[in-house]
Formats: sequence, structure tokens, C-alpha cells
Amino acid sequence: MVVNLSKSNLVVAVFGAGTMGRGIAQVCAQAGLITLLFDSRDGAVGEAIAAIDRGLEGLVSKGRLTAVAKQNVLNQVKPIHSFDEAKNADVVIEAIVEDLHAKRELFRVLENCLSRDAVLATNTSSLSVTEVAAACERSERVGGLHFFNPPP
Repeated sequence: MVVNLSKSNLVVAVFGAGTMGRGIAQVCAQAGLITLLFDSRDGAVGEAIAAIDRGLEGLVSKGRLTAVAKQNVLNQVKPIHSFDEAKNADVVIEAIVEDLHAKRELFRVLENCLSRDAVLATNTSSLSVTEVAAACERSERVGGLHFFNPPP
């Protein structure tokens, strides 16, 4: 089976809540997607959601977003604390440290947690996507999805 990326209840899991990860999470949530957000550092997800809130508040203050729409976006972002909580994700976007070993290890672990049809995407800007995907048994489901900084 292939994931229907246009389905209305698509779930995206973003791994890494730094500048890129939180921006990617914001973009996904603003698109109406259920967005799971994970980071291995304690407190990072809370900081990321607070930063998303501040960014959206800036849009509200400029009249580019309503307060209700802002709250709807924030409601789409769901903190998760383990890889297993991402098991229902249709798409995973990795935005962790720019380190080949770390990215490979993350994908290797995630591949065992997710459905066989989930798409794995790396936000790498300098590493070979092929080399990142080499850690996976089904490397054909890995792709590059690079966002420019800042993603929003």
C-alpha cells in the first residue's frame, strides 16, 4: 500500500525541535496537518511550541492571521516523548543535527516503529540522502525534503 499524501487526516512527525524543526512543524500545522513534534533534549519541544506561538502572534498583530486561526495551528502541534508515539505517522521529517551517523541511527530506529508505508524525509542540506537512506531496509521510502531557513 502507498500512503495517500493528500488525505485529510495526514499525520506528520517532525524529529528535531530546533530552528528548522520547529519551523517545519509550524508550516505543517498551518497547512492543517496533525503535526507530532519530538526532540531528544528535555524542554526543547516546549521551547519550540512557545517560539511557534510567538511567531504566529506576530502574524496576528499584523492582521495576517486571526487569533482563532493561531489557536487552531497551535492545536495541530502535538508534543511526543518517544519514537513509539509516532507509530501512526504517515510522513516523518527529520531535522536533527547535521551528522550522518545520527541521521542514519534515527531512521534505522524509526523504520522499526512506523508502518511499512510511512515516508521518511531528511531535511539535510549537506549530506547525501542516499547515504542517510542506506541505514534503512527499505531505502526507497526515504527522500530529501529540504526547507530553507526559516521554514515559515
